[in-house]
Amino acid sequence: MKHLLNALLILLFCIANLKSYSSNDFREGYIISLKGDTTKGLLLAQISRNASEKCIFKSSADSESKIYKPGEIAGYRYLDGKYYVSKEINMDSITKKVVFLEFLIKGMANVYYYVDDEEHYYIEKVSSGLIELTEDEKTFYQKEIPGRDGAHIYIIPSKAKGKLISLLQDCPSIFSEIQNTRLTHNSLIKLTKDYHEKMCNSESCIIYERGNNSAKVKLGVLMGFSKNQYNFGEQIISNYGNNYQIGATLKVSNIFMFNEHFNLKANFIFEKDSKSYTLSLCDGVHNYPTTNNNDHSILNDINYGGGSSIPLLPSTKADLNVLDFKIPVSLNYDFNISKNTIYTFGIGISNKFILSQNKNFKVDYFYNRYGKSINSLISGVIATTGFEGNWFGKSTYFVNAAYEYLFDFRSRTDKTLKLYNKQLSLQIGMYF
Repeated sequence: MKHLLNALLILLFCIANLKSYSSNDFREGYIISLKGDTTKGLLLAQISRNASEKCIFKSSADSESKIYKPGEIAGYRYLDGKYYVSKEINMDSITKKVVFLEFLIKGMANVYYYVDDEEHYYIEKVSSGLIELTEDEKTFYQKEIPGRDGAHIYIIPSKAKGKLISLLQDCPSIFSEIQNTRLTHNSLIKLTKDYHEKMCNSESCIIYERGNNSAKVKLGVLMGFSKNQYNFGEQIISNYGNNYQIGATLKVSNIFMFNEHFNLKANFIFEKDSKSYTLSLCDGVHNYPTTNNNDHSILNDINYGGGSSIPLLPSTKADLNVLDFKIPVSLNYDFNISKNTIYTFGIGISNKFILSQNKNFKVDYFYNRYGKSINSLISGVIATTGFEGNWFGKSTYFVNAAYEYLFDFRSRTDKTLKLYNKQLSLQIGMYF
């Protein structure tokens, strides 16, 4: 458990630095005054929920930032990206509130998006004003009434499709598409775009939602160096031996609609251990002989009176000679800290498959149970942090540091027969 805590502490350290980096995540854009005038500058990149509450604007990189609330400006837009406009919405049957709605598409029917504790979608036509589409199914339970057969359940379906049919009734050919429409960015944009093209031949609709909202996949290569430690059932522990890595990497971005900074990374790494490790007994262990290819035993109890002809040592060298294939997968968060550099951190799971090992190396309890000293599969958690950037030419380069804590997950394996593996890695690589 303490090793899992170490991984979480690395993540918490990264999160602690989040605030200091966030102040640098400004992107080109402009604000629109209530009179319709535009002022170019830099806008702070924010998640959708924060972006609906305030706009943080700088006229230049060196100037002080200024906060605009909804209603103080008509709207703001990132250059060729998201566009927010001030609109008054109904929070409930009584309360109204002015917020920045994300403008998804402008045409014969406009579509907007807003998120608080849940997602909200709105459609707007000149003739009808702003109408909220979001409405979940509601289920009502009626208690059993004397003289009737049991209790009754009533389900009131969402009215979203009915509202769309009512608002777009001047285009009956769109009704079948409405039946398949879902309350998502892509689905509503497609519907209203089709409606606009059927109803208006004079001008095209404008899609403000960021141009490429599909997932982006990057492939790359990496190489690395790590310090690797094995703990055999909390009885025998190795020193941190050298480990060499080479492999491929995969990064998938734009996977979450609510925040483009999240991404998934998967590495596919071949690792080769240095042959020589030093084995010793863990703290509190006094009598645990093991043999290796040098026919030595290690034993820390100086009062041991065994008559073995094998030398008894407080520690011994062993040739593990491990070759493994590892697949760590992590959920990461990226932050722009300069124009060409991204700071990234994440946490995830890692699986290590042991491809080969020195068959002459034996930890007695493990070898007698499994027929090998190091189990074929060990899994656990990984915490990563690093930097990415377009530092040389058009390719993206990266430097990553990672901490892994892995162990044998098999059921009915007590602690004395579990293999624990800690690893600290430093990797460099590039995405194509």
